[in-house]
Amino acid sequence: MLLEAASASDRAVLSPEEEQASMYNAEGEFVNPFCRLSYAPKQPIIAASITNHKAYFAQAVLIRGPGNVPETLRAVPPEIVTYLQSIHNTA
Repeated sequence: MLLEAASASDRAVLSPEEEQASMYNAEGEFVNPFCRLSYAPKQPIIAASITNHKAYFAQAVLIRGPGNVPETLRAVPPEIVTYLQSIHNTA
């Protein structure tokens, strides 16, 4: 049955060397999408350094977001902007 399954596939059977070589691009980077995340570097945990989550969120919406994309603040209703500004000013 295994021989029949291999012959029914339209994918060419690669030698072990060809299979290994196909997992890397021209720059030598590993390109297997199923394993890419397991080799990714661990991200630093920032949640431990956040003491006031509401103020952190307000800062993200009012300062960091518009700093990257100025139009983002226009999508937020004015009453929410006022509320977030009050949180950000008290922090």
